[in-house]
Amino acid sequence: MKKKIFLFVTLMFVLSNLIGQDVILTFNSADPVNSIDSIKAINIETGDIELVTGTNTINLSSSVTGMEVVPANYEAVAVYPNPFENLTVLEFYSSQRDVVGISLMDSYGRIVAKKEQNITSGNHKFNLSVANEGVYILSVSGNENKFSRKLISLKSNSASNRIEYNGYSSITPKEKSTKIAAGGLLFFYVYSGENITKIADSPTESKTYEVEFYECKDADGNSYPVIKVGTQWWMAENLKTTSYGNGDDIPNVIKDNEWRTLTTGAYCNYNNDDEFVDVYGRLYNWYAVNDSRKMAPEGWHIPSDEEWTILTNRLGGEFVAGGKLKEIGIAHWVSPNTDATDSIGFQGLPGGLRNPGWGNVSNPSSGGDFKSIGEEGHWHSSSEYDSRSIHRRFLRYDGSYIAKWDPYPKESGFSVRCIIDQ
Repeated sequence: MKKKIFLFVTLMFVLSNLIGQDVILTFNSADPVNSIDSIKAINIETGDIELVTGTNTINLSSSVTGMEVVPANYEAVAVYPNPFENLTVLEFYSSQRDVVGISLMDSYGRIVAKKEQNITSGNHKFNLSVANEGVYILSVSGNENKFSRKLISLKSNSASNRIEYNGYSSITPKEKSTKIAAGGLLFFYVYSGENITKIADSPTESKTYEVEFYECKDADGNSYPVIKVGTQWWMAENLKTTSYGNGDDIPNVIKDNEWRTLTTGAYCNYNNDDEFVDVYGRLYNWYAVNDSRKMAPEGWHIPSDEEWTILTNRLGGEFVAGGKLKEIGIAHWVSPNTDATDSIGFQGLPGGLRNPGWGNVSNPSSGGDFKSIGEEGHWHSSSEYDSRSIHRRFLRYDGSYIAKWDPYPKESGFSVRCIIDQ
């Protein structure tokens, strides 16, 4: 009996120590010229998001109950409750006047509600309601606030999808270390001015990150988060620019019959709908990729076939690398999204493609249509296969591979990622 009591007390002592041992993460800039402004941490398994400013430290809670409960005025971003029934509240802080765009997207990639709101400095609240159960992606975009959050609606009595402004208070959030649950994959977005470095890690003990920053800003002024994979630096989002590096417009070609016969650079939005752009970026033909005016951000370029292969080999080869590149879950990918782990933070999305017209002898008037959003993501390389076709890479919802499957016509509309110049 004494032995059992001793073992029980010992076990409780060990557990209490484990629960009390938080993981402290420190982020230092590798270059003193680039100071760290803020850090956003995302727990990929729970969807919890925390933003800290005025500190380079994040305190992960090892508590079995998960995230520490903190008063709302401590949080830069909060959505509560989540999961929810009927109604949930979005709350965030802005230090300046701004115009923010807020949207709700369902699991099929459709925008079901959106709102634009002028705000002043303070803590702002919005009521969110949806007509159906399911998974939704909340996106907020402004000059200061840019974030997204996965929402889960368990039950709804609402007749429509709504975003309603619910006022503000003039409080200022306290600058402090925050607590988010440790365990599983975390993404850290580290901000220095307009530069954003993304780190994917699963820390189980306190550690320090030396953060490198590189500007990745296109000709339209869009800044992109970047990730390091081995010796390579990649954009962690799809390109959105509508301009070449010299400021010239990239033509937006809408009509199917024009797209399939192009021999000059062009872009389009999936289904010619700009509501897809924030999530999936734009689709470009290879002539835009190869244009001497260069659409990649300055200091960056569209990766060659060889550079794609280096990335693939770094992740274990073409049969498994695809799963490590795909965004997890089915918010954007069709189920089952096989073996998706997004282990490096690449966040490969199924942005679909725009079909070419080349080679269709049986129906030469076909092509230029859109297909496979939710099922496939296709990305250009800068490398030609022959005079009429190119190398590319693609991911699918039902596979863990990253495929090449040459050749593919130059007039195809694919997504674009960029890699830093060496």
